[in-house]
Amino acid sequence: MTPESLTDALWGAFPPTSAKNSLQLHVSGLRKLMVPNGVSVDWTTAGYRLATPALYVDAMEFRRSVAEAHAATMTGSLAHASGLFSQAMNLWRGMPCQGLEHLPFHLQFSMDLVAAKASALCEWARCLMNEGHFERSIEVAEEASRFSPYDEHAWGLLALGRYRAGRQSESLATIQRAKRLLASELGLDPGPELQELEGQILSHSVPPIQEQPIAVVLDPPLSAFPVPSVTLVGRDELLLRLEPMLQNPGVITLTGLGGVGKTAIAATAATGLQVNGRPVTYLDLSTAHGMSSALAQLESIVEAPKAVRLSEEILSAVPVCVLDNADGIDGALETRLKVLTQFRHLLLLVTRRRPLGWKDERVIRIDPLPYGPMPTGPSPAATLFMEGLAPGIDPEIHAVEAICMSLEGLPLALLFAARRTRFMSLDRLASSVGASGFASVFGSKARSNTEPFGSLDAIVGATVAALESGSLSVLERCADIMGWTTYGLLDSAFGPNSSVLIDGLEELCDSGLLEAGPYDTYRLRRVAREYVLAARQENRPDPFITEIILAHVAAIVPGLFGPKAAAALQRLSLDHEPIIGALAAAIRDGQHESAVALAFSLGRYWLLAGQLKEGRQWIERVGSLSLASDSDRIRLSILGATFGSYINEVGCEVQLNELLEQASTMGVVIDRIIVNGWCALAAMEAHQNLQANADLHANKAAILAEASEDPSLIALARDLAGHVAAYRGDHDRALALALEGIDAARQSGDAYDMLNLLTAAVDNLVRLDRIPEALALSREALEHASSFESGPLVSTVLLLRADALTADGQIHEARGYLTEVLRISIDSHPDPLGTADALYILAAGAAREMRDLIAARLFEAARSFLADCGLDLESRMAGHCSREYDALSQRLGNALISTLGIGGRSDPQKVVFSVVSGSIWSVESASYPAQKYAGHPPLRAPGS
Repeated sequence: MTPESLTDALWGAFPPTSAKNSLQLHVSGLRKLMVPNGVSVDWTTAGYRLATPALYVDAMEFRRSVAEAHAATMTGSLAHASGLFSQAMNLWRGMPCQGLEHLPFHLQFSMDLVAAKASALCEWARCLMNEGHFERSIEVAEEASRFSPYDEHAWGLLALGRYRAGRQSESLATIQRAKRLLASELGLDPGPELQELEGQILSHSVPPIQEQPIAVVLDPPLSAFPVPSVTLVGRDELLLRLEPMLQNPGVITLTGLGGVGKTAIAATAATGLQVNGRPVTYLDLSTAHGMSSALAQLESIVEAPKAVRLSEEILSAVPVCVLDNADGIDGALETRLKVLTQFRHLLLLVTRRRPLGWKDERVIRIDPLPYGPMPTGPSPAATLFMEGLAPGIDPEIHAVEAICMSLEGLPLALLFAARRTRFMSLDRLASSVGASGFASVFGSKARSNTEPFGSLDAIVGATVAALESGSLSVLERCADIMGWTTYGLLDSAFGPNSSVLIDGLEELCDSGLLEAGPYDTYRLRRVAREYVLAARQENRPDPFITEIILAHVAAIVPGLFGPKAAAALQRLSLDHEPIIGALAAAIRDGQHESAVALAFSLGRYWLLAGQLKEGRQWIERVGSLSLASDSDRIRLSILGATFGSYINEVGCEVQLNELLEQASTMGVVIDRIIVNGWCALAAMEAHQNLQANADLHANKAAILAEASEDPSLIALARDLAGHVAAYRGDHDRALALALEGIDAARQSGDAYDMLNLLTAAVDNLVRLDRIPEALALSREALEHASSFESGPLVSTVLLLRADALTADGQIHEARGYLTEVLRISIDSHPDPLGTADALYILAAGAAREMRDLIAARLFEAARSFLADCGLDLESRMAGHCSREYDALSQRLGNALISTLGIGGRSDPQKVVFSVVSGSIWSVESASYPAQKYAGHPPLRAPGS
């Protein structure tokens, strides 16, 4: 049953808003009740389905018996087929699903069963007739015509049976009766089948019964499908993809790592076919006995077509043979299987860790379940894990998702982990799995009933043992690299033999050990990496990989300066995990020189990628090491404090001042880190209105830059001078310096400098009320920002674009940009100062629309954030925002603004969340001017 039909059955036309989650909880509870009785609730392409070890549900038993009878008819075993038809009909007790007529599924389900019975009765009647049991054939045909009175085929079989029994007059009377019924109730004439039969009876030219084909009996009979312990969750899209492929003959191979659920998927798909009348054979090839038994059965299947002439109707139901756990196929069995593939009326559904590699083989790789927070509710991995929890455990979703992430969504591992909740809390389990990975789930006593091996470790070991030697070397090198990595880094790590690397990557992906991603990226699954590292004496990656990654980074970093900055940034971003892993390994293993070199190289990357907080943390970790060079130590500290200034950390200016003075005393060589440090210090002092200090240190930066004779440092000091001038209120000079810098950046092609300078120019243009120019440059800044990762710099571009739009009266469009600024601040890059700026620009827009209550809350929330940064609202705002605030003050008075905005001032973070969610704009009184509270008339009409 589909989720929709179950929802309708439970709640009718008015389901609650939580219906989807409630239904999942009901199904989960039902599964827990049914599993002890050997019944599972599975998800299929059609919806939820009850599955049992033996098909004792009468409707399923009926379809199975009919399918077996159909197969017996194909092979000429008419007596056996007749017995199976009789067995199927004895299951009927009236009409299907009596008492369930109110349920939505009833009509279609009943109609399908009734049609299946009518078809089976007709086939049974023909089977009896071909055996020579004419009287019994007449009885069955009479039942068929009563059960389905408008079925001409049933009437034809009844007439034919009476004719073969020597009762010609009764035969003709039967046809006349059918004609009258069709004419009187449907207004139809009989079709060609009845008309042709009537003519043959009148002329005594009815064809004789054909000689029966030689019977071929499959020995042993059809095996029962396994009841998978891995519940089918999150596989609906895969089953939908598989469904049309199952309609055609050939070979379909389900591949993937052991424990991923291949058997469960194959059993679910094949059982669905069998219930719908397809003949299906299940063969487990995991043991030597299974292989020999399979060979005997396959010989029978191969020989059967030689003795049977199949009708078009029978050929349309392609027989299915499921070969489960087929990793050991070779020799005679492989030869016979290849013969089978030449028989175009057979479908082989194969499960194994790697493709067979045969011609025209259709391969579907089964990946682990998706994991991680999802907007629609728990992830498929979390849903499966929660179904296996011990009774009484409250599934805290954050701990559940953390466990699923550590186990990478592997179904077998999730079920084993869920078992541990019998004696371990979820939080403890999440901590254990996070620290120890799969080893915390699969101990030495772990056993699986769903795999032909004793543990997941043995499953991975068997997969690794089957690899070619070249693939083994690729596996070893991949184990040295943590997380997602690019082909370029793997190529650097593996050496010049690229053909071995390519072949190895292909085999590792086919075996499920390696995951392929976009942009030619790859990741060794954690379970495989743990297996490889555990086999090493030192149980850790090769230290040489750090030097390879350092060289890889050093070759890319120069590209972060200049016109190809975006491309270089993407290359490093794709290798982020192995690069950070190498930095952590260098710190852990005492490779201090490598750690320092990596930290300095990554400074520009962290800046452009907007990973300032993470970068600061790593720089501090490297700086805390026992370094041989005092110069390196002080430069790392300056770099870390500079990053702190970028994210507006309180107190960074004091630390930065002390470090820079210390560097001057030590005579540290002047480079970008030193000049940038002085620039950052001057910028922070300008923000805090410490103009004398800001001018002093900006001048210091300019002197050092000139002394270095480095054009890029001279430009850096010039840009800083414009920044300080802007905070001094000299926006004309600040704008002139920004425009000068933009011209230089256009010539050099440095995308990062261009973006910074464009935002500076837009800010100054807005403050000078040159709004059309500000709009034009902010649009250009947006185009440049599209090539950068989301972060503080992109937030600044969005913020200033919104500032210009608000000044121009385009409030609604500006609101979208500002909401995204706040979302970035919440999700990944906290920035109290940027948050305050976004809030007071939003407040100005709300005040302009006369939504005074909202405006008061937003202004006061911005005031609270600025106070935490040591700033005040009035001096921070641009001219148009100040004017809107003054207008609001005139309408309400400052006291009432303070009263109405108390919620924003006391809990500003709550206001931020209400903006991101959109709830703030639905405040009941928000659409009315707040003068209703103060008794003041509006200064202008709404929307003017």
